[in-house]
Amino acid sequence: MSFKHTFGYLAFLLVLSVSSCSDDSINPAPVKPNPIPNPNPGSNVTFVGFKVDSVLTVSEMVSAEKERVRLGYSFGHTDFEPTGFYLPANGTLKIKVEQVAGNRLPKLMIGTYSRYLSLPTGWSTGIPEIQLVAGENTIKDVKGQGGLLYIRYANSSPTAKAKVLFISGFKPVPFYIKGKTKKSEWLSMLAQLNNVPDVQLVGDKAFIVSSFSKALQYKDEDQDAVLNKIDEVAHLENVISGLDNSSYEHQESPLRIMMTEHDDPNAFMYAWNLRTAYTASEMDKLLTLKGIGTNGWGPWHELGHLHQQSAWTWGALGEVTVNIYSLAVQRSLAPTTNRLRDEKDWGRAIDYLKLPNEDKDFNGSTDGKDAAGHDIYRYKSPVTDVFVRLCMFQQLQIAFGDQFYTSLHKYTRSYPPVINNDDDKMKYFMTRACKIADKDLSDFFKKWGLRLSSQALTDDAYKAISDLQLTKPDKDLTLLTD
Repeated sequence: MSFKHTFGYLAFLLVLSVSSCSDDSINPAPVKPNPIPNPNPGSNVTFVGFKVDSVLTVSEMVSAEKERVRLGYSFGHTDFEPTGFYLPANGTLKIKVEQVAGNRLPKLMIGTYSRYLSLPTGWSTGIPEIQLVAGENTIKDVKGQGGLLYIRYANSSPTAKAKVLFISGFKPVPFYIKGKTKKSEWLSMLAQLNNVPDVQLVGDKAFIVSSFSKALQYKDEDQDAVLNKIDEVAHLENVISGLDNSSYEHQESPLRIMMTEHDDPNAFMYAWNLRTAYTASEMDKLLTLKGIGTNGWGPWHELGHLHQQSAWTWGALGEVTVNIYSLAVQRSLAPTTNRLRDEKDWGRAIDYLKLPNEDKDFNGSTDGKDAAGHDIYRYKSPVTDVFVRLCMFQQLQIAFGDQFYTSLHKYTRSYPPVINNDDDKMKYFMTRACKIADKDLSDFFKKWGLRLSSQALTDDAYKAISDLQLTKPDKDLTLLTD
């Protein structure tokens, strides 16, 4: 979907256009967001000195669900785009819609997923969505909560196009477009459009929803540089995922990822379908160059969740394999640091690996508490935490390079396996890892205590490896560290 609209303030125009492409051919060229179109100087509404051209030209984008399936991900990217407009609580909005191409029209969303605890955002549903119709639309805020306005115009085969004219009932918010908005314009928006709770900043691969107060706190940052760095982080995670644009199935997604501030005191950071969410304190990592560029493990991690492939992410790995992407970003942007080394995770992994094989359980499940309140484990080993488990995946990267994970992602997209449960996921990963490495990794996996849910299934997985008739590695991979 592509947008085109502009703000004019005093002697200059602020370009407020965001765009992305759709996949409408069998093997299209590499997908990247469309260039922001030239501003249309016609304006029809004035706010506190700002003249707003409120006509948006919108084109359908591919749906998040189609992209999620194509990429094999657990969560979908964001298939709606910000408008730079806000509906006050209990307000009434008037919009005029015109069909330009095709026969489908967009929906209007009121509010931001995960932004406010008091709003009924749910996890995958809850944001009010209104199907727009041709002609004039009168939309009342029946929930009495208002919120930022978004256009959702997504389809599995995107071909339609429309014009949306915002007539009345809305307010503009500070809205920064990478490569278009000038610093002076951003500062003027923050100074003048200060009667709204949130702002939006848009890059190529992500857009940020921030509280007005946090944006004001970091107004002196280089917003272009920050958005460029977020785009670089997303691209690095795409690279380790094998998204090299070599074919349709390996294209980087044209969809952005929403990164929003949230106000839930009982949550820290999280990722879910269509977004990632952060506390106000973690927004420091998103709104500053130093934060996202060198100390951004939190955002790197949450973006990683939107790259995890479900086919080999069994239950114990939700907070483990996500950091394959975090480590890839860290190696590129902060090469002098290493999370596993600096937090002494390697030492704990080595202690775990010294235990007898029969006493280890990689998935580390417990059977409850004994009379003294201590955990009772299925096996004698203490539970392996997420970073000890990550060491196993990092040893494969050390042994076989980034190519190991790019190949794993690409094969999984090209030949999606039939997966019914966690046992299937473990067996798939173990056998596919051996094929990618061209080595029999059964000793490696046994030393790490990889066990399926029963002895029979465990024996079957290791027999599948043996049937590949591969040679053993010429060194003990469990001794590798970085």
